[in-house]
Amino acid sequence: MYKILCFCLLLANQMNGQAFIFNQIFQPSVRLNMEYAPASGGDFLGGNSDKFGYTRANFNLIVPIKSKLGVKVDWLNAIDKLKNWRQLRLKDIGDVARVKMYQIFWNVRPQVFQADYMPKDSLNFNPRPNETTFGLSTGITGLHLLRKFRILFYSANVSFMEDRNSIRQISPNFTAAIGVAHINRVIYYWYYGAVLSYNNGRVLPAPFFGIEANLMKKLWLNITLPLQMRLGWQMSKKTKFDFVTGLAGFSNGFGYQQANATDYTRSFYSGFQLRVSGVFNFKIGKQTKLYLEGGVLPYRRLQLGRNSDNFYKPTLNPTFYGGISLFYSFKKSLLGSVIDGLISF
Repeated sequence: MYKILCFCLLLANQMNGQAFIFNQIFQPSVRLNMEYAPASGGDFLGGNSDKFGYTRANFNLIVPIKSKLGVKVDWLNAIDKLKNWRQLRLKDIGDVARVKMYQIFWNVRPQVFQADYMPKDSLNFNPRPNETTFGLSTGITGLHLLRKFRILFYSANVSFMEDRNSIRQISPNFTAAIGVAHINRVIYYWYYGAVLSYNNGRVLPAPFFGIEANLMKKLWLNITLPLQMRLGWQMSKKTKFDFVTGLAGFSNGFGYQQANATDYTRSFYSGFQLRVSGVFNFKIGKQTKLYLEGGVLPYRRLQLGRNSDNFYKPTLNPTFYGGISLFYSFKKSLLGSVIDGLISF
């Protein structure tokens, strides 16, 4: 079970960590994310425990590197479909209009993570990952439009996160995903697929499933299992509020010195946390959005190294956190063009 949860948090981390928005993975854009959780927050919400907090930031750039669009219409079939236009569905349009469409993106994301770890017992200070870790993630993402309004999507990324004491022993991580999105009705679409992740010597495969639906005129729901549930309310033309609950996490390398050693030994620390939060989305320009996020982390788990290392296993209380993101889109993606006006992001 712990391995599955670790996989989920790694997938969530690849998707920007904060409230996950499916469409933005395929949106030519830049996004700056910053997040803070105080180490002492658990004292207010759960009493005495090991203390762990963090500050992290990343800059995500997505640019298209190859695109193609072509349309071939079967006019006889189209006329036949129009005879029953009251029962017309989106997939019926896909039967008569053969669209050849694909788009491939390159993404790059430099990131920084500052841990603040303090065991309640001074005997458990070492290893203590308190150095700042730096990292980089890069890879490709692709979209291919299939028949009957289905979209094949995939991604492959390589990344690393190390501190100054472990950078010479860098251990790259790999994540690959593939899935299909179905756009069957004008009020919802759904998607599914699988992800394979290699992280610090662990290979973690798992499936995912999601649906985005317009429940009412100004109310939207996104469920992406096992990552998150997001309920969105359009407060005005430029303001939207999301209630979000889901998983997030991290996995970083660090170096420590064993007793009487002069060189550093590389290890890693990883964790996952359950989030319950609110997110205000402000449209501050035609292509610019500001996200303000805050909430609590009611369940957290931190692991230092592998189980075989026999490191101290911290016990963490709930805490609170806050984040801010600035998002700028260069232009609409092919996925956005297909579902524009159907679903609010």
